[in-house]
Amino acid sequence: MTRQAADKALRLTCETLALQGVSTHSFRRSFATGSIRRGVAVHTIQEVTGHKSLGILGHYLEADETEVLAAIEGA
Repeated sequence: MTRQAADKALRLTCETLALQGVSTHSFRRSFATGSIRRGVAVHTIQEVTGHKSLGILGHYLEADETEVLAAIEGA
């Protein structure tokens, strides 16, 4: 399934269920943040989410600086 197809399927489902604020982007962000908090290596998260650089991955995270630094040090 392409990213565009996943976006469309999720958007239609959310419209049907009257859900707001849900997107493939929010799933990606939640996955990245949860992974950081569980101690998954930053480079692994970067690879799984398809980010080309750690800087861009950092924009997705809803983790505080301490959590991110701990994950980087553990990598």
